[in-house]
Order: sequence, then C-alpha cells, then structure tokens
Amino acid sequence: KRKIPVTSLLFALGMDGEEILSRFYDHISYTKDSHGWRQPFDAERMKGVKATSDMVDADTGEVVLENGKKLVPRLAKQLAEKVKALRVAEEDLLGQYVAEDIVNVETGEVYAEAGDEISDKTLKLFADIGIEEIPVLDIDHITIGPYIRNTLTVDKNSLREEALFDIYRVMRPGEPPTRESAQTLLEN
Repeated sequence: KRKIPVTSLLFALGMDGEEILSRFYDHISYTKDSHGWRQPFDAERMKGVKATSDMVDADTGEVVLENGKKLVPRLAKQLAEKVKALRVAEEDLLGQYVAEDIVNVETGEVYAEAGDEISDKTLKLFADIGIEEIPVLDIDHITIGPYIRNTLTVDKNSLREEALFDIYRVMRPGEPPTRESAQTLLEN
C-alpha cells in the first residue's frame, strides 16, 4: 500500500508549510548588531546544555560559560538574572532552519521559505539585502528533532488541493480524482 506524508494530511486540512512548522516547533529570533549575531538567553531551554564554544554575554562581552562546560540548573538560574542575550558566531547559524518565509514586502520576492536550511549562500544573501533578524526553528537534534521539517521538505504537495488529490488516490486506487470527489472524501 502507498503511504502519504503526515504533512499532506495537514495541507489537506488547510494549513500551509509555515503554519505546520509553527505548530510543531518554537522559534528563536537571531538579531544582528554591530558586533555580530545574538540570540535571547533562555535559561529553561539552555539548562543542561554542554557548551561547544565559549558562551559570551552579548551586551558585556564577558564569557559566562567556558567551552566544554555544562550549564547546570543553578548556573542557568543565576545567568537568567543578568544575561539577556548571548553572542552567536555566524557558523552557529549554519545548518539551522528558517522558521518563517523571508520575503521582500515591496516586490514579493521570496529570499527564504520556512524550513529552508541556512547555508553560507543564505547568510551572504541576507547580508547583501540587509536582513538583521532571522527567525529559526528551535531544533537542537537532541531533545527536538527535525522530523516534521524533513517530512515537509520531501512532501511533493504544498497546496490543499494537491494534498486532497493525493489522499484520494490512496483511498480510492483506480478511480481518477476530481475536485468534487476529493473534497467529499475530506468532508466525510
């Protein structure tokens, strides 16, 4: 039997890719300032994380956690009182996923779609056009995996009607789908 991605069912229910991602993942907003990128410090989210590089307070430049050390709950609570944001190296953005469509509102040009992986090319484009805030999906590959995002990427459907036709073909093999038959299937 043929399988369909779960995201096709969500498309059939009227959701779009951005809505699907925001339903399953939180967002982290990276902002650019004169010193580089910064992310808000969230003690709950970062608790238990082992630093892969020095964690630096974005406002003071002070190292708050050294490379290789674990952010224990007590220290996380102490840092939450004084640290508002952490400095983020551009390399740390690579491999993250854009949470929302990034579009030029004047021309309608889409620079990046929700779920796109951030690459060197993407960062260069953002720098060239002056993007100073990037919303990314909160995926750490340990407690939260990219499963729905990956499914969305391989799903050949992107519109409600396409998803309805696909579901109809699975439910009624051999019958050619029509707009009315696919809609009736969903309603029942």
